[in-house]
Amino acid sequence: MEGTAQTLYWFPNETVRVEVPFFQRPYVWDEEDWNELIESIKSANEKSMPFIGSFILQKLSDRYYVIDGQQRITTLSVLIKAFLDSFVFTEETKDAKSIFMSFAYARTSLGMKSVYASRLIPSNVDKNDFEAVMALDSLPPTEKKGAIIKAYYHFVKYFASCSCEELESFGEKLLTNKKFFITIILDEQDDEQKIFDSVNSLGKDLTKADIIKNYLYCVQQIILADFH
Repeated sequence: MEGTAQTLYWFPNETVRVEVPFFQRPYVWDEEDWNELIESIKSANEKSMPFIGSFILQKLSDRYYVIDGQQRITTLSVLIKAFLDSFVFTEETKDAKSIFMSFAYARTSLGMKSVYASRLIPSNVDKNDFEAVMALDSLPPTEKKGAIIKAYYHFVKYFASCSCEELESFGEKLLTNKKFFITIILDEQDDEQKIFDSVNSLGKDLTKADIIKNYLYCVQQIILADFH
């Protein structure tokens, strides 16, 4: 297990995509959590971010599983998309827009065209709402009541209330080179089930469905390991 302090530049620098595995709970943050994140960023020192904790990730061949930090990493993705949709980028700030895009999206080429896919792959339960938020050519439907879509419009509403100077200051903080979270990467021999159980036992109680999904996932991993 290895822990490293990071900034958002870690995602494009390492061409990282992360996936929320099926045993994780749905996105559950609400207005209180979103406001707390906004206030912590606003009150952080100039051009820096508040420390937001650690992400525990399980390395796979082409991506990482999110073992802990699902709520925060989902919120960060939605926050960046809301900022992209709210800030009026000019010729002078077009490079910043490219950086924000690289934080939230992985770019590949399809012929002469660029194709963008969210760096975060949501679990199936959150897939429709998350993909609606992260779509580059449309806005999510306002009539939907899912927490992820509510988060997006909450951030958009906040950004609409900001002055140009406040928006620019907020963006500069997201672009900081000062490290503000830790990635903990599990080695192949680490037991992700024990870590998942241990981490979640410190927070909200797991439901029976969460425990069953976690058990089925671990059985699946054992079967796959035996097969190979």
